[in-house]
Amino acid sequence: MKRLAAVLGDQGKKHWQARMAYRRLAKHLNAMPVGFPRSVSGVEKRILRSIFTPGEAEAALHLSYKPEPKDVILARASKKGIPSAEMERRLANMEKNGALLIKNPAGEPQICLLPFVIGFFETQIASMNAGLYLDTTQYMAEAMGFEYLSTVPQQMRIVPVEKSITPKHRISTHDEIRRIIAGAGDSIALTTCICRKGRDMLGAPCERTDRRETCMAFHDFGEMYIKNGWARRIGVDEAMEVIALSEKDGLVIEVSNEKNPSFACMCCPCCCGVFNMLAAAPRPADFVQSNFRAALDSDKCVLCGKCEKRCPTQAIKIKKDAVKIDLGKCIGCGLCAAACKPGALTMAPKTKQETPPEDYSALMDAIMANKKGLVGKAASTIRGALGIKR
Repeated sequence: MKRLAAVLGDQGKKHWQARMAYRRLAKHLNAMPVGFPRSVSGVEKRILRSIFTPGEAEAALHLSYKPEPKDVILARASKKGIPSAEMERRLANMEKNGALLIKNPAGEPQICLLPFVIGFFETQIASMNAGLYLDTTQYMAEAMGFEYLSTVPQQMRIVPVEKSITPKHRISTHDEIRRIIAGAGDSIALTTCICRKGRDMLGAPCERTDRRETCMAFHDFGEMYIKNGWARRIGVDEAMEVIALSEKDGLVIEVSNEKNPSFACMCCPCCCGVFNMLAAAPRPADFVQSNFRAALDSDKCVLCGKCEKRCPTQAIKIKKDAVKIDLGKCIGCGLCAAACKPGALTMAPKTKQETPPEDYSALMDAIMANKKGLVGKAASTIRGALGIKR
C-alpha cells in the first residue's frame, strides 16, 4: 500500500480505493436474489456513486438481503476494521438515502440491504435528478431489465382493478386490492411515483395521468417512507380513492409479490421502464405473476373500442368487426373489463393459481432459490424476445 501511495499520491490513492469500493459493491449486489449485473457501458457504477459514498459502499458489503440484528452487522464490520460507531453512522446515512430497510422498527429492529429494483431506486424521491433517471433508463435497457424480468418468482404481481372483479369470482385475499390496503392498517404511505418524477425532469410527462402521488408503501416499507419524509401517511379511504383514480386513468396495479404486499405501484407503459420492456415483449404474460386473464362474450360486444384503447400491452385488437384477445399479451390487469359497460369483457381466473410468498423475506428467499446463472438468464431473455412460451 505504501508503494501504491508513493506512485499515485494521496488523491490517486483515494480515487483507486473508491473505485474498488464501488466495484466490490456491484459484485456484492449482483450476488443478491435480484442481482445487479454488469452492463456494457459501466453505467451501473455511476448509479452507485450517486447513492453511496465510498465508505457507505464499503459498509454495504457487510449487509445481507436477509434481515439481521444491528449487533450482528456491527460485529461483522468491526472484524474488517470499521469501528462500531463509524458503522452506525454509515448505516444511518444509508437509511436516509434509501439503501437499506429496517424491519420491525418498533420492536427488535433488523436491517437488510435493498436491491436496486424494486428497492433503492424507488426510494430516491428526494434526490432524483435527470442524470440519475437517464442512467437508470440506460441501465435497465442494457442489463437490469433482463435481470428483473428473469427472476422466479417475479418481484411484483398484477392485481386486477377493483371494478373488474365481482363477488362471483370468490377472489383470494392476496388478489383483492381493498383487502391488501385494509391489511396494512395505519402503515399506509402515499408517495410520488419515482418514474413519473424522472420523466417530468426530462420534459416528457406521463401520457395517462396528471397525478404524481400514485404509489403506496405498506408495513415496514411504509414506515420507512414516512420516517424519512418520502411519503405521507394516509388512511384506507384515501388509499382507495387513489386506486379508483388510477383505474380511471388507466394505470395498472402492481404490488410486491407477497401475501401482504410491501408496496403498490400504479404503472403505465410510457413511464415505467420495466413495464415498457414488458409491453414490448411478444408474450408479456410470461413475465408477470397474475391469476387472471381477459375473457370475451362476443354476443354482448358492441365493438365500441374502449378495451383496445385501454389495454396497456395491446393484447386486444378489433379486426374485421370482431374483438380478438391475445392471451400471450394479456397480463390480467382488468382495465378492459372495468371499461366494458355492456359486460362483454370479464376477468376469468387462470387454471393454475399462483400463491405468493408469505412476506418480503420469503419472497427474496424464493427468488434466491431459483436464481439463474448467466446462461439461464440469457436463454430466458432470448425465448421471451422470440415470443416462445416459457
